[in-house]
Amino acid sequence: MTASTVTLLITGVNRGLGRAIASAAIARGYPLIGVVRSPEAAEQVKDLVTQGMRLFVADLSDPEAIDVLASRLSSENCTPTVLILNAGLMTDDCVDGLQAEQLKKVLATNLAGPLLLLSRLLPVLKANQGRVIAISSLSARMATDQGRVAYPASKAGLSMAFSALRLQSDLAP
Repeated sequence: MTASTVTLLITGVNRGLGRAIASAAIARGYPLIGVVRSPEAAEQVKDLVTQGMRLFVADLSDPEAIDVLASRLSSENCTPTVLILNAGLMTDDCVDGLQAEQLKKVLATNLAGPLLLLSRLLPVLKANQGRVIAISSLSARMATDQGRVAYPASKAGLSMAFSALRLQSDLAP
């Protein structure tokens, strides 16, 4: 695949690794679709938008927001050939006991959301011989942060889900 035949969709482009990948993709001439969680996060990437990135706001912890995102991508002819699932949420969810709402939000954002988004985009990826990259973490292999339970669990789950998906030849894009 060359820059002229590839369109990247990257979740979590507003900071860290997602922003670095987005900046490098723009510098190399790749068409880019960026996804951020909130309008506040969208403010952080105005420079990338002025450089040509198409931007969408969708909270990956919300299945309805994922459905809206997929519908908008389709209706606006934003067809990714490479899906980079980078969005991640990390909170201190067990400092004063297990914090149920924080656990749910982290698991939804880091595990369920990427899988739901993939399920919505899989037909287009398969039709275009696309690829999927799921960004995990060292925390998937070993807990590295005091006060966090859901983050390493969600990243381990994401890693295992994609290991299992590789075995499903009928699902491979």
